[in-house]
Amino acid sequence: MKKTCLAIFFLALMQLTSGQNFKIGLAAGYGNYQLKDLKALQNQLSNYYYILNVDPVQQFPGYFNYFASVEYSLNKRNLVGINAGCFSTGGRNAVSDYSGEYTLDMLLKGTQLGLQYRTIITEQGGLNLYAKAAGGITFSDLSVNEYFAIYHVDTVSDKNSYTGRSFFIEPSAGVFFSPVNHFSVDISFGYQVDIQGEFHEEASKDKILRDLNGDTVHANWSGLRFALGISYSIFRE
Repeated sequence: MKKTCLAIFFLALMQLTSGQNFKIGLAAGYGNYQLKDLKALQNQLSNYYYILNVDPVQQFPGYFNYFASVEYSLNKRNLVGINAGCFSTGGRNAVSDYSGEYTLDMLLKGTQLGLQYRTIITEQGGLNLYAKAAGGITFSDLSVNEYFAIYHVDTVSDKNSYTGRSFFIEPSAGVFFSPVNHFSVDISFGYQVDIQGEFHEEASKDKILRDLNGDTVHANWSGLRFALGISYSIFRE
């Protein structure tokens, strides 16, 4: 599914860039992520080894994300386009002393593909205020790595991989300005809302990831988004 979506993305990219007026953009930003099911699972796994006093060291904090986009100008105020992005976060449970150590790492990565529409609301003093709506699909990959060691005696490790997909919408607002011809700088704020999807083992869609209570664990990247980017406009006659 991910490979098919990537192929469609690049075909759409080739189609857009054959047009008369398009804009290529790159952006980096920061987002926080809800991921409540994964946080609950992490807490359960911490309590499971209560005799070891395992603590959650990190619980899926906000982190940097990166995006690329191509937009086609319908007119001076309205643009449509495609976008792709990637982001990551993770959780860790850990404890150690003179006799040994235990760690549980839950590493989560997301790849996003979508469509977007942007309309320029007003322009004043070279600043363009706009509103944007984006939506698409997110592919999530979760790696769960567990390690237990008794020093000078033995070590045990285990690794499990899960995947899932969800759909998202992201309304946002921002401003851009052009310091030089064809180049522009863009700042935006938004909020992503996920239609959450369940995790399953990579090798089998029937093996759903569940927490210790038997509840399904979902991927939910909903949260605030901030982005700072640059773009280059190409005009073809």
